[in-house]
Parts: sequence; C-alpha cells; structure tokens
Amino acid sequence: MKKPLVFIVSIFAMIGIIFGIAACGKNSFLGDGGKSFNSNKEIKNGTGNYSTVAKEYAAGSEDLVDLDNIFAVGKDVLITVDEVKQAEMFYTSSGYDKAEAEKTAISYMEKYNSLYVEALKNGYFVTDEEINAKIEELKKMFSESDQTDELKQLMNGFESEEAYWEYEYEVYKKSLPIEKYRIFLEKEFSEKETSEKGSEEYQNEWIKWYDTYQENLAKEQNFIVVSEMEEDALVELLERYIAD
Repeated sequence: MKKPLVFIVSIFAMIGIIFGIAACGKNSFLGDGGKSFNSNKEIKNGTGNYSTVAKEYAAGSEDLVDLDNIFAVGKDVLITVDEVKQAEMFYTSSGYDKAEAEKTAISYMEKYNSLYVEALKNGYFVTDEEINAKIEELKKMFSESDQTDELKQLMNGFESEEAYWEYEYEVYKKSLPIEKYRIFLEKEFSEKETSEKGSEEYQNEWIKWYDTYQENLAKEQNFIVVSEMEEDALVELLERYIAD
C-alpha cells in the first residue's frame, strides 16, 4: 500500500528539515547588522576548524564547522548559521511571519543542539551502518509513496538527488543520537508515570515533561549569539571547540 505524503513529510518536520542547505547563503541570517568574522585574521585559527561540540565530547562527533558558519556558542555545543536558516525557512513555509519564524527557529535549534550534546554525554552515539540503514529506509518510503512529484520537490534545493541523500546522511548523524536518547528518557519517564502508557493523559504528560526538559537543557547551555559578542570573548569561548 502506498504511503501518503503527509506521513513522510512528518519525518522531516520532526527533525526540522524540509529545505536544503544549498538554498541557504552563509551569514545571510545575520543580516547587515551582524558581525562577519570570516575575514578577521586576528581570531585564533582564522576561518576555523571547530568541532560542533566541546572537546570533552568531540569523540562522539566528527562534525566540523568554519568560523563564519557559527551562529551561537553554548557551554558544550555550537549552533550553525545553516541550521538556524533551515529552521527559519521551515517555519516561514508553515505560515509564521518572519520575526516569529526567526525567534522560533532559534529556540528550536537551541533545544535540538542541547539534546544532541546531552545524548553524546550519555553515550548515545551512532555508527555509519545505522545511518546508512536509516537512509535506505527513507529511500524505500520515497519509492512506496504515490506522490513522487511532491517528494521530488523536497530535493529542489540540491544539485542532485545524490547531494540530497548526502545531506540526509549528515542530518542523521545528529538526529539518531537524539532519537536514541529520547527513547531512553521516555522509558525512564514511563517507569515513574502513573497514567496508563498509550493513553491521552500519558502522552500529554510525556510531552509536557519532555518540552520542559529540553528547555532546561538549553538554559544550561547559555547560548550567546556570535554577532552580539566582542572578539576577545568569542576567542575565549571557542577555545573549547578548536579541533585537534
């Protein structure tokens, strides 16, 4: 039986992606008023070779980012310009006005990245085999859909279908550890929750708890937007992210 488009699109919405990185210009999110550090040679490591997570947890992530693609710096994790721009595009396409989309996108990426580094801290990593299995699963859902034209539109921001799947690979490097950690958290929650698992009451309580948990993690990261930072303070914060 062919799967409806809404089923597949919900997967993208869940991890905050429908639009591709190729459609986003670097630093475009910062606007004319934002600082551009990519040509500032005084900052250590120049345009950078920074891990997306602090050194203590870098073993769980091979992701590196250039200095000009850092949107915000947290205690243990970086948020990229590309991530925020993608999320903003998603919320705009969902009917949010620009200001609301921008605010919501930043909040979403703060929570998403906080969960990611928390997953790494708790030992929830991901292998290449697991990522490839997820990609194959997604490809199968694409092929089984009876709305292939609409699905192909999701790839319009990419140079080719191959480039799209390469991008999805990068997405799952982050989303799979989060998924594993979320499953663990819900298991712990279910052992303490008194309402019947699967009931509407249970679901509402879980969502409330999980939302609060994410918000608290983001607060602990104390994210600072790069465009609002002085150069010396930025250099000091990025010491924890310089890749070896």
